[in-house]
Amino acid sequence: MELHTIPVTNLLGGFLGGAIGLHGTIWVGAILSLFGFLPILLSPVRRIRRMPGPADVEGAPEGAPA
Repeated sequence: MELHTIPVTNLLGGFLGGAIGLHGTIWVGAILSLFGFLPILLSPVRRIRRMPGPADVEGAPEGAPA
């Protein structure tokens, strides 16, 4: 998660805590955290078999970090 989503998730957690209680909110969070792997599973990252080579940067001096 990105840092800018923290206030949104805090508000959502507070709303859920008020609506369904603390224990229910903890269960919802635990169950939803089981699905945190899905973005990687569904992305092209999974199909990478080896590290790609460094990108060529035009105009960079020879030996300069990319």
